[in-house]
Amino acid sequence: MTELAIRYSTNIQADIKRGWSGWMGEYDKLSDAVELVVNETILDELWNDSEVLIKEFGEDFENYDDLIKALHAEYLSNLILYDENAQAWRIWHHDGLACYAVTSEPEGQELAQRLVAPCGNGDTTEGKVEVIKDLGDGWWLLRCDSTWSEPDGSGWERPSFLDWLERRYN
Repeated sequence: MTELAIRYSTNIQADIKRGWSGWMGEYDKLSDAVELVVNETILDELWNDSEVLIKEFGEDFENYDDLIKALHAEYLSNLILYDENAQAWRIWHHDGLACYAVTSEPEGQELAQRLVAPCGNGDTTEGKVEVIKDLGDGWWLLRCDSTWSEPDGSGWERPSFLDWLERRYN
């Protein structure tokens, strides 16, 4: 059975080819994506413990680039991915494309007109996805194998950054 959904996208074909959804935004530099994850998650304890930073990375933070690379390689490599289609770094949220499941094209058109901007925790595509129609203003009507409720990310298990530091440097 196939289902219909709508999705906001600036490059729907690249989204379909990628097959996963990320947090909004693309980053030219890996460090920008890492900093966002650090600042927006439990990793922010790093920035709140200057004694740990000074001890581990030097008073002038000369090893900042090394910190970014180490964080990505050992802790964030399956969360921050390089999107070949966008030629940019993106922060992974879940497999499948974030969308809103609809039962018909008219319902999809009406919902797309009511939504001001994309917002999370709608639905997610599963299986094969194809474009049915451009609904305008960046919204697309899609056909997919199925849809399911979009995860909110609260189920992720993330070890404490300080635990990571301890494992790495002790």
